[in-house]
Amino acid sequence: MELSHAPPLKIQSIRRPADNALNPSRGKRAVKIDAKRVADLMYGEYSIDLSKVEQLLDRAQTRAIGWMIYYYARRFAGDPESMIKNLCTAYEEVVSTGLDVLVPYKVGDLALPRIQEVAAAINRIRGAQWLTLDRNS
Repeated sequence: MELSHAPPLKIQSIRRPADNALNPSRGKRAVKIDAKRVADLMYGEYSIDLSKVEQLLDRAQTRAIGWMIYYYARRFAGDPESMIKNLCTAYEEVVSTGLDVLVPYKVGDLALPRIQEVAAAINRIRGAQWLTLDRNS
């Protein structure tokens, strides 16, 4: 079948993480976000493999990704909009305000990643539950 004759897609599937899917606390322990290497992000109980995210250059970017996920989770958990829309809003807030907005204490070891790397990290969280919202059905 030639693609030019294919009917247009009618259903746009929009998804977002479940409300508690991005919780970085480890059980009853405090929040744990750390990067041991550029490609390894510890986010609560999750170990996120970023080895295929080739644009990452520094652990400071990986660490910032973890804190950006947490910022996104705090600001938008339970929001019915798509992950991409809310992630873009969170990213714009961080860019305009500065990386200090991410962490409740002063750190000097964060570097701004691209929004694509933040989304890639969220999508690599194994075991996280997702909610799917059909907007056009």
